Amino acid sequence: MNSIRLRLLKWLIGPILLINLAGGALTYMLAWLPAQQAFDQGLSDAAAALGARLGADGGR
Repeated sequence: MNSIRLRLLKWLIGPILLINLAGGALTYMLAWLPAQQAFDQGLSDAAAALGARLGADGGR
């Protein structure tokens, strides 16, 4: 005979797992765009600085 605790665990493990997976996916999606924008801005700044340095010497 199954205990109440074991039956409750079996009944709740699926929904708890789904909620955790959904929370992880949502956190990833919310963090990805700002991280990409910051990375792109840093890359753009580095390219602009390199371009300014190359332009100062006439490309030499």
